[in-house]
Amino acid sequence: MKPERLICVGQILGAHGVKGEVKLKSFTLNPRDILRYAPLCDEKAMREFALKIRGGVGAVFIATLTGVADRTMADKLKGVKLFAPAQRRPKPGKGRFYLDDLPGLAAVDEKGKAVGKVTGVFNFGAGDILAVENEAGREWLLPFKKPFAAKPDMEKSRIEVNIPEDYPFSQKAEKKVFKKKHKHKNGHAREGGHPRKTTEEI
Repeated sequence: MKPERLICVGQILGAHGVKGEVKLKSFTLNPRDILRYAPLCDEKAMREFALKIRGGVGAVFIATLTGVADRTMADKLKGVKLFAPAQRRPKPGKGRFYLDDLPGLAAVDEKGKAVGKVTGVFNFGAGDILAVENEAGREWLLPFKKPFAAKPDMEKSRIEVNIPEDYPFSQKAEKKVFKKKHKHKNGHAREGGHPRKTTEEI
């Protein structure tokens, strides 16, 4: 299985018992919905796993994976993240979107003039943050709410942003520009993420 784009839906926390079962943490909004994404694969889509779960507390379950027959095999999977093709997600519905579909959108100002592109969406505990990178490789980290960002237009693959003239670039971006200028290294790009609740308003 080699899908075009993968999303992370869970992670193996470690072995459970001696028969090859594992403790698995689900990243889906409803933890049991991880079953809807099966079969799952590893990050490089080199291994595919059919999945059965039982018991568990919260988002952590006891799981059986195909091809994992004993504890030794289960131990080797500790920390492995489990992925599924993004197209297996439910369609978000009219006027809604997945946050991890935003990277790659064009960022424009209120007049439609190009500002840069969205390179990521983050949340450090105080709300979602939109990363926007300009042509020079410098990056702004904007609160994903008005007046800094409007609702994205997914049909046109763009989002309107309002960046004040004195708004600072991120320190990470400044280091990246320094490396590009002095070591000729390309900047990073971020894509994908956990399936998250669709967002209707910001």
